[in-house]
Amino acid sequence: MGFDTQRFHVCTALWLTLCLMASFVDAAPVNFVSAFHFMDLVRDTPYHLRAPTVMAFINNSDSECAGRFSKLSYSQKGLPDRNELLVGRYDMEAQFHYAWFKFTEDMDLAARFGITTCPTIVIVRPEWTGREGENNTDNHLTWDGKGNWRAWVKKQISKMHIPESDPEWPLSRIRSRDQVETRTHMRISKVPAKLPMYTEKGYKKIPMPDGLYEAMTAFRKKHEGKRSSEAWDPVSTQLNFHEAKMTMVSLDHDPAERRRIADTFVRPILANWTGVAENDMALKAMYGIREYYNGNELRTHIDVIKTHVLSAILNIDQEDVSEPWPLEVINHQGERELITMEPKEMVLYESATLPHGRPYPLKGFRFTNAFVHYQPTGWDFVEDTDGVPYSPTNYRGFGQKIDPEVADPNQGVRRAQFRNDGADTMSLFWKGASGPVLQGTLKSGEALHIDTFESHEFFWAKSASDTAVTSHTVADDVIYVHHEPHEEL
Repeated sequence: MGFDTQRFHVCTALWLTLCLMASFVDAAPVNFVSAFHFMDLVRDTPYHLRAPTVMAFINNSDSECAGRFSKLSYSQKGLPDRNELLVGRYDMEAQFHYAWFKFTEDMDLAARFGITTCPTIVIVRPEWTGREGENNTDNHLTWDGKGNWRAWVKKQISKMHIPESDPEWPLSRIRSRDQVETRTHMRISKVPAKLPMYTEKGYKKIPMPDGLYEAMTAFRKKHEGKRSSEAWDPVSTQLNFHEAKMTMVSLDHDPAERRRIADTFVRPILANWTGVAENDMALKAMYGIREYYNGNELRTHIDVIKTHVLSAILNIDQEDVSEPWPLEVINHQGERELITMEPKEMVLYESATLPHGRPYPLKGFRFTNAFVHYQPTGWDFVEDTDGVPYSPTNYRGFGQKIDPEVADPNQGVRRAQFRNDGADTMSLFWKGASGPVLQGTLKSGEALHIDTFESHEFFWAKSASDTAVTSHTVADDVIYVHHEPHEEL
């Protein structure tokens, strides 16, 4: 979990509920953080509704590239709406320094398409999924840099698959799902490093005790006649319920037995694993019994940080499963791992700090799980409007302002917004130890969110210059505005 302050100051304009909402209103491009983010977003829409994508590959730490990209006026303006064209961009440099985990080559969107020059604009065909054997050959076209890029995009997509119209999938639903998926990936990238972690790796697979397994199988057998479909919000992207339905043998049928099972069997196991006393753990949810079916996928995510902290997955049954359906996690060392499970096994995991999912289709008839979530006493973390977690009581030293010179820098990050209210296009620089570092080039009215530290300095310069016109010293999570006119510093 190394933290390089020289490379950390990059545009993080995805990190936000409010700013994300504004970006869709203004038809701003989606800022992709990884190949997995793009793959998930593409697959969030049914195949017959998938649109082509135009993608700009940029490098905001390269002033020459940023300057050339600024001149393109890259946006969705003048292009088809989201249901006919997905418009996105990807910073080829920032991603390797943005996430707390190890950003590997298979996560790199530029590597997926063989992009090395900046800026580059490509169109990705709607058949692309990013997975082997799924129409991924000859999957993109590259603009040659000549003429008007918008005209080129319109010409090329006119030759491609035209998404069908479906009243169950209006434009508002597709946009909302883009927003939800983007927030999910931003939370994975940023939230875990800003929360306490109780164990070295964040998970442990163990056999399920006989008493626990017998209680769960007995519950399922008793209530399986009440099996029902699991309902999901239409804009939710955690599961591909639009492609393969799930069913539930709900634990709500006997709340008292549900609590007995959790507190009798699961709580002592979690307490022994984490070192948190049993009487300092409050049961917040025991969910299931969920039955996945052939083709189901579970997007990688982290759970609700307020309540889902110390958790367990119980694998109750697998029926006609032809190959393992592993749980993919990013452990506390920042490494991706695959965990296979057999019936009567359980995985203990810190569900707010361990990204987890099953991002590949289940191959088999049915896979049955239940989930248990506890909250430690004193854990009071919530997420602000930008999705940044904090503890009002500074739980275990997390959540309040900390001197970045003497503490883990991940705990002292401040969020600042810089907005250009001047008439001219301006470049924003961070005053790094080795010289100015370009953060972005902003037109009049544009804003940029940056994770930084108190006392760090930024300055505005005229476009294509690094001579300071106005400057700011960060003191809090506030908006720093460039106004016109100003005297030269």
